[in-house]
Amino acid sequence: MICHRQRIVFVHLRRTAGNSIEAALGGIVLFDRWFRRTDAWDNRLHRGLSWHKRDRRGHRIHATASEIQSLYPQEFTRYFRFAFVRNPWEQMASLYLRLHPRDPRGAGFGAWLQRFDLERGTVPQASLFAADGSCLVDFIGRFEHLQQDFDAACDLAGIPRRQLPQTNAAAGPAVTEIYDPASIRIVERLYADDIARFGYAA
Repeated sequence: MICHRQRIVFVHLRRTAGNSIEAALGGIVLFDRWFRRTDAWDNRLHRGLSWHKRDRRGHRIHATASEIQSLYPQEFTRYFRFAFVRNPWEQMASLYLRLHPRDPRGAGFGAWLQRFDLERGTVPQASLFAADGSCLVDFIGRFEHLQQDFDAACDLAGIPRRQLPQTNAAAGPAVTEIYDPASIRIVERLYADDIARFGYAA
């Protein structure tokens, strides 16, 4: 999302609390069933295109940093730019459970992972770094200490801190329950650069 009033750019990677951050910063505005403004996410009302969610992102939801830069080259240079990353094993499990809510125990996860296409806005390195390896954002927070790093991003951007609402959470089994050794190796191979860059482990 891009906010000209606050002079910020947020690069929203999948399953990294991006909807919570956008709701807190005004990139999306949520309304309840009676069209009253709310901070409470409801999948029945807010997932996808909805009359109960106003989109103020300025671009498509999972645009990469380079895509936002091409759309807003001057603003991208001047505004504070940030994003959040997540342990790729947890990120992939969360993505599967979000896309397949009828499989709450993740029985089909391994087969799905073998077919997974990386061109889905899920890879932190692809979204946040240029071809020459230079970082395109000013700050990268960690999902693992979300509120703390969001507070730090707000401080760096010079905007007021705010409590993040919980939105679009995917309930399901722990990572240790959904993965088998073969699936662990698939993520390790697909995300080798990100695992090395951010120091994540299964």
